[in-house]
Amino acid sequence: MVTVPLSDSLVLSYKGKTTGGAIRRRRAARPERPRRP
Repeated sequence: MVTVPLSDSLVLSYKGKTTGGAIRRRRAARPERPRRP
């Protein structure tokens, strides 16, 4: 009962706190397109 709400809260908080900053930083740090298969 504490893990489910905690996880949801963390995900929501993380997503809400970083709506475009995290994505941009993550993309710059780690590209989602692998150059080599």
